[in-house]
Amino acid sequence: MQSSDLYPNRRITAGFWIKIFVCSAVFAAAGEPLLRFWRDLEFLAGKSPAELAAFLAQINLLNLCLLLLAGIPVFSIFFLFGQQIGDFVYHWRYLLAAAVLAVCVIFNISGSSFHMWSGFLDSAADGRLLGASRALRSDEWALNTPFAISQCNDIAGNAFSYFSNTVRGTSTDMFIVYGQPVLDFAELFRPFHWGYLLFGASRGLSFFWCARQIALLLVSFELGMLLTGQKRLLSLLFGVMLSFSSFVQWWFAINGLVEMMIFGFLAVLVIHRYMHTERFLTRLICTLILTECACAFVLTFYPAWMVPIGYILAGLALWVILISRKSFHFHAKRDLGLLILFLALTAGSLSYILFYRSWDTIQLTLNTVYPGNRVVLDPVNLNFFGGVLGNFFTSFWDMLLPVNSVENAALLSFMPLGTVLCIFIMISRRKADSLSVILLVLSAIFFVYVFAGFNSAAANVTLLRFSTPNRTLPMLHLAQFLLLYRSLALIEKPMRIRAVLCIAAASWLCIIIPAHSYCAGYLGTLSFVLGAGWMLLLMFLLPASHGRRQLQKLLAVFSGLAIFFTGILVNPVQQGISELTESEAYQAVSAITAKDSEGLWIVEYGGYPMTNLPITAGAPTINSTNVYPAIERWHLLDEDASDEEIYNRYAHITINLTHDETRFEPPETPDVFTLSLNPSDLQKLNVKYIMSFRDLSEFNSPDVQFQMLDEVGNFRIYQAVYP
Repeated sequence: MQSSDLYPNRRITAGFWIKIFVCSAVFAAAGEPLLRFWRDLEFLAGKSPAELAAFLAQINLLNLCLLLLAGIPVFSIFFLFGQQIGDFVYHWRYLLAAAVLAVCVIFNISGSSFHMWSGFLDSAADGRLLGASRALRSDEWALNTPFAISQCNDIAGNAFSYFSNTVRGTSTDMFIVYGQPVLDFAELFRPFHWGYLLFGASRGLSFFWCARQIALLLVSFELGMLLTGQKRLLSLLFGVMLSFSSFVQWWFAINGLVEMMIFGFLAVLVIHRYMHTERFLTRLICTLILTECACAFVLTFYPAWMVPIGYILAGLALWVILISRKSFHFHAKRDLGLLILFLALTAGSLSYILFYRSWDTIQLTLNTVYPGNRVVLDPVNLNFFGGVLGNFFTSFWDMLLPVNSVENAALLSFMPLGTVLCIFIMISRRKADSLSVILLVLSAIFFVYVFAGFNSAAANVTLLRFSTPNRTLPMLHLAQFLLLYRSLALIEKPMRIRAVLCIAAASWLCIIIPAHSYCAGYLGTLSFVLGAGWMLLLMFLLPASHGRRQLQKLLAVFSGLAIFFTGILVNPVQQGISELTESEAYQAVSAITAKDSEGLWIVEYGGYPMTNLPITAGAPTINSTNVYPAIERWHLLDEDASDEEIYNRYAHITINLTHDETRFEPPETPDVFTLSLNPSDLQKLNVKYIMSFRDLSEFNSPDVQFQMLDEVGNFRIYQAVYP
């Protein structure tokens, strides 16, 4: 057998092996500090640029040599069989994705910041494998995940109940608001919760994180293939840059963002498939999948993003219909029947969930002071246009002003590069592109709403009153991101470097000028210049690399580094939930709850997130986060409802015992209030157990005695004994 038969695309020469050795050396030199950086990110977060430079200078030579030796065979394989490997991965991508998911679930791998609990519980357990836990993502590790764990506890036969008595210490809808796993028909439309039902809390958390990440990557790639006309490498870049973006990773576990994208993009792909097949069975399957997508999208129940992303999805669907109309063969009897089936299944399923199961919850939520009555139409400052630059550094330096790292998170859309590029290409081709026009129109609407503002009439007509300008801004970036990659796909021949430089520089200035006012103080001069240069390079390489192999390689390297720093570093690699389950605090609450599963708890003199600790052990807790208010309970303490504006809200509740009269303290932030509670009123709330961070013996009285049951670390557990 000749070498050309064995290696059809490569000749074995000295120069070839030199290339492999050089690439391996570069991999080793860059990989060792990057790996250490990711591993030690918890320690490095917040360090100054000088301290980071000193850290990177301390390269371990032994590790460097080992990585170099490991890199040579890896690069040899990819150099020799790169095309074959790419074809193999593409052909078997779904099976490989399932295998990766299985491995992650078996080993309890997630991206949760659950390790944050170790500091509150004084737990020695450490499930972190790589990266930094994010205190800023408390909605995930301190709320969403504890709620899910509480659903897994089979205390008094309440595991996965639609209405649980654990959260809030009273019947609470666990499905519709901050949706949690439930054993009900409705769970058909929350497939990423199935891991909790099948595998329990720890592996359920792993499935929840990993299945969503893998599904988003796959569906984004497939959407990229549709947008780019089956260009694999460009589609891969599209999928990776979207699914591992700063925006997606900072918001990954809450508010249904990932689900909106997965099911919304999948719906667009299914519509395309429906219009390009004649087989009735395939169209029937498409109809059923569309039903799943529609219901799953609606049940994310976060209108602030549902409305603007709904516009984008409607635009993509319209484009699919326009480009498919000539090949689509309409069969009145079959297709009308399938349409009726879709409408019937979707309407029936949503009616069961929204009107039969959760209508009272929805009404309570919509009529709260916060967030139910919130209407925000004030435009965003135009300097926020440059906030995308901050995303290059927020994974290891917290951004506090003008907003925090989460609120600043955005896709690397390089807005307005997509707009300028697509207009240039359409003028050059003397031909309009329907999708580009649709995305331009949507971008214009979003831009005006975000930066100029709508009056109430326009906001009502467009339904954007259910969103806010700052929540619509990331969706403007999404529209521009789609427009950018559509424009790149429309490039038919290599563009002149001079034209690319002009387009990239003009678009870059539109970002950098407001960015200087927006985040120069956060970044400092050196970081600002580094980030600005990095951004300009990427904005140049994206259009310039078409038809130029060397520039394509540079694009792969610098976009890979960009997504590593902006997105991949955001969430840690976490194993299990041992920080909680191995803590003495959790075990103490579990021991009491095992004997008395119905006794009501409060957490006293300790705020969020400790208020959500007892529910993880199945203890019904009055002041665990009230995702909607327990109005009837608070009326027991406020008979004339004079303080209803204080407690009629989504709230983290702090309860402090006091010798004074019971009173509700006005909230300092919309989602927090404090109850100063006289011990004589404990019996009105039917409180039996109290977790407190102080000695409660001073509150003993003829009305109530506090009997200490356990003392763990810096808190004590009491039983309230009434005469």
